[in-house]
Amino acid sequence: MSCGTTQDDENPPMPLAPAAAILCTKCSAPSIIQIRMNGYCNDCFLQAFNSKYKQGMNPALRRSRYGSDRQRKLGKRGNVKRSSILVAFSGGPASMALLEMVKRFTKEKERDPRDRSAPNYTAIEVAYVDETGVPGAVDHTEEARALVEAAGLIFVPLKLSSIFDSPALSTSLSSTSLPLSFDKSAPTSLSALFASLSPTSLASLRSSLVQSLLRRTAVARNHEILLTGETATRVAIKVIAGMAEGRGFALGEEVGAEFEAEEGKVTVVRPFSLALQMEVNLFLELAELKGKGWEDGSAGKEEARQAGDRDVKKKGIERLTEDFVLGLEENFPSTVSTIIRTAGKLGLRTSHADVNEEAETLCPLCGLTAQFGASEWRKAVTVSSLEPFRGVQPIASTEVTTPLNNTTYDARIPLSSLLCYGCLLILDGLQQQDAARNGGVGEILLPAYVGDAARDRWALEKPTEVRARSEAETDAVVKEFLID
Repeated sequence: MSCGTTQDDENPPMPLAPAAAILCTKCSAPSIIQIRMNGYCNDCFLQAFNSKYKQGMNPALRRSRYGSDRQRKLGKRGNVKRSSILVAFSGGPASMALLEMVKRFTKEKERDPRDRSAPNYTAIEVAYVDETGVPGAVDHTEEARALVEAAGLIFVPLKLSSIFDSPALSTSLSSTSLPLSFDKSAPTSLSALFASLSPTSLASLRSSLVQSLLRRTAVARNHEILLTGETATRVAIKVIAGMAEGRGFALGEEVGAEFEAEEGKVTVVRPFSLALQMEVNLFLELAELKGKGWEDGSAGKEEARQAGDRDVKKKGIERLTEDFVLGLEENFPSTVSTIIRTAGKLGLRTSHADVNEEAETLCPLCGLTAQFGASEWRKAVTVSSLEPFRGVQPIASTEVTTPLNNTTYDARIPLSSLLCYGCLLILDGLQQQDAARNGGVGEILLPAYVGDAARDRWALEKPTEVRARSEAETDAVVKEFLID
């Protein structure tokens, strides 16, 4: 033993206490999942998950019983006949969980015979969108039909290519105003529309077209409620990605738990907007449904994911945002809830328009709210063409003819001034690629409903001509305010 030293074997370090087992917050049983520092056992987790779903379905129940917000503001009473529901089904985990919860809790006919009150909903249908034609998309219509019919619900197959069943309209890529031509009758396809799009633009345009198709289908089939399966995790990703893609103006509608679309004809509800993706995955495992669906590979999601893992440049904004948010959530469990609460403070543009008795301004392409004159604001902050600096005068006539196909375009309806900023960025990318490939004389074919919406909105919002006052007229106006 050395002088002035202590013997380690005489005073060994105290052994570390074993980590305390995480117990269920409600019943103190051993927990199977930890959510935001709270543990849950099997039974308590299922109760909490069911409670979140029922809370998320409150907007649908309110719409079915009392009508839309617009109807209530007009003083109309609740619906005599309950509303019907259209469920959007894609085959992914959240979509499978939504189908199971609808089967368990959202009954339209089965109820206690002694209960004489009207059922909550008159009918429930499930729609699946076949995205064949979009790069990387796989058709799962028959698998979706089997799952939906096994749940005892009505299956509605849709095709994204049906947006071109009517004669398409075209817009010239040679002009920054994107003038429209309504006399185009040549057939087109989704592959032509999505050709040469970047990963970000492809995912954004695909999502806009699918959501627009679902909303228009709900209206056509007399459904007043559309259920979609976005979880809180997906909503948080869309909040950040949406702002990066230029969709901040309608972000409340993009990520809200509910909003009214198609001029109040349908209410879009997201029942899982309070549930994390990990909760949905655990529910599927406990319900023995894990693996029965398929990973949503629409719009080349799986293909883009594999390519993105090899090359970061091939990842779209939403894919990069997903990696970012999931990485933060892993180390900081309150990341998703913080983003959701922040987004909830944005409010809804549609509700704001109703309160101020204003007409909605909707984007002809995606169908969400749009700010009039977004293209003018973009011109003020970006340089997209060198023509103004070269002294090139803009075309003064109301018709523009491209030398490529001699198609006449109506410049009186400039599509660029009617689009939302996010959709404007998509078509701007197509313009830049067309200028590099074809010298800027190409065109793009769009669904017919885009032209119908553009004409309706332009007739409502076209700027009135302002005539300069003469000197005599100015003197007359000034004299009204002079005191003798």
